[in-house]
Amino acid sequence: MIRNLNSTNPIPTYYDFSLRKYSLSEMDKELPSAQWIKERIFYASDRVRMLRTGNDLENVMRYLSYRSRGKKILSVHVIQEALRILPALNLSVTDEAGFYSGHSLVLPLREESYYDLRERRRSAEQLMPEDLTDHRLAERPVFFSYNMAADNNDNVYLLLGAVLCFLQEWNEREYIWCALTDRYDTYYLHAVTGLQVVWEDSDQISPFGAPYRFVEGDLKEFLKNKES
Repeated sequence: MIRNLNSTNPIPTYYDFSLRKYSLSEMDKELPSAQWIKERIFYASDRVRMLRTGNDLENVMRYLSYRSRGKKILSVHVIQEALRILPALNLSVTDEAGFYSGHSLVLPLREESYYDLRERRRSAEQLMPEDLTDHRLAERPVFFSYNMAADNNDNVYLLLGAVLCFLQEWNEREYIWCALTDRYDTYYLHAVTGLQVVWEDSDQISPFGAPYRFVEGDLKEFLKNKES
């Protein structure tokens, strides 16, 4: 909208107020197919980089506070520990001008902490730094995708591509990838990459208009079979 204020040829801008995500074409509003994702996972961009402390964390915490609508959010100390242990999956994406446009938060969990989330004995926001462990030393690493968000689909796929490139290096090893989804777009991404729903809380609707779902699995088949 700001871009169009002084333009003699207005640029169409589509905005999803519930997801706070924009697109510059009607076609780009919808999430692409699984095959489209597979064909582009190795596309790299210098706009994606590892999260840093300072402004990066402030932007992430501000987004999480908005997302929670006043409820408890993940401790900044947990995020800092995730940055230390697993910098390759805790990422920031910027726009062409260098401003924050989204992030990926992935926590390398201890197996007992993963089961606490899976069995709903604890919420993700109750996790502590001690619940994280070095995934390289675990017999079966657990990667908990706490949150992936961006202001448009292009930036989502830049983040997703970086995550999938990392996971392809684990295709010959056992691991668990799990996530708690509260948006229909992230649920779609997890579904097309092969994750299964463990539980769904249909009585609790998120601020983004979707039920909370816990999903898990691995992405080995998705990454192995590029032609399907």
